[in-house]
Amino acid sequence: MNNAYGPMANVNFAGFATPGLPNQGYKLWLALVIMIACSGLTVAGRLATRISSRQVGADDVAIVAALVLRNLTAAGKKSHG
Repeated sequence: MNNAYGPMANVNFAGFATPGLPNQGYKLWLALVIMIACSGLTVAGRLATRISSRQVGADDVAIVAALVLRNLTAAGKKSHG
């Protein structure tokens, strides 16, 4: 389906900037940073609660490991500019 004139005409699905259009990748970067900060604060709050009540378990280790791996994945992303 050729969509040369529709609303998706200027979308580049490979992630590269489209010539002639403003690059708005900073909005995605900002959303990524905000979500990583929120997830970190949530995990920190959970751990503080679990440590203070002495109920730390394997699920807490798993959630910290997932957060660390997720942050390493986000740090490994490179821009295509």
